[in-house]
Amino acid sequence: MTCNDIIQILEELAPSRFACDWDNVGLLVGRRGKEVSCIGVALEVGDDVLTRCREEKVDMLITYHPVLFQRISRINDDAYRGRWLLQMIQEDLSCFSLHTNLDVAPGGMSDIAAKAIGLVTEKPLLVSLVRGEDQYGRGRVGHLEEPMTIQEMKELVESLVPEETPVLYSKWEDRPAGRIAVCTGTGRELIVRAEEEECDVLICGDVGERAGNEAVKCGVSVIDVGPYGLEPLMVPRLGAFLREKLGESVKVVELAPCNSRKSC
Repeated sequence: MTCNDIIQILEELAPSRFACDWDNVGLLVGRRGKEVSCIGVALEVGDDVLTRCREEKVDMLITYHPVLFQRISRINDDAYRGRWLLQMIQEDLSCFSLHTNLDVAPGGMSDIAAKAIGLVTEKPLLVSLVRGEDQYGRGRVGHLEEPMTIQEMKELVESLVPEETPVLYSKWEDRPAGRIAVCTGTGRELIVRAEEEECDVLICGDVGERAGNEAVKCGVSVIDVGPYGLEPLMVPRLGAFLREKLGESVKVVELAPCNSRKSC
């Protein structure tokens, strides 16, 4: 099976047209015609991830965060990103990114996060694409299948991403969680949307104390999951998806996701 064959499967899961304009998704390093016998799945590229790729003889690395995001003017070994790119090119390692298109796509990260917390989804939190009567976008808004207090909701989130340390900004910990908004990654800019949707709780990442306290003043409790939010859920979910699609024809290896407290 070639790299391009796998790309077609990934495009069915999360079409690149769903990505935000500012994003950089797709095949960022490597050859479309490369034969692939082993796929690695990781949250992002890092030294540890590339070492595992070498150990597992990975031919194609699929990440959530793009290894090429901001514009670069040179590729050399003076800095970490150039070093990573050189290593991937030298070792003929293809690298493909699914990012905001995976957030937006039906069954993608927003739906995975909603399902993980038991959310009955009503609509996207932030609509980015409209096709006929269908709306697509980042995050989800809805209500819980089973009643839960805001404090219990925080404890549930802790159990989902044990490598992170969620922080709760709230004055109503013992109240029912009620209407909830969830976003897999950074969500500081979605606080206003959560208020507009009359949500009791916003679950997201990378909010910080100042924005969290401002949200509380607006009547929205925030569960700040940490720098990576609920994004680590991507690795096992995408790994399972690829195994189901590819069967035994291609080996799929789940690589430990990087986070702010681990070497990458």
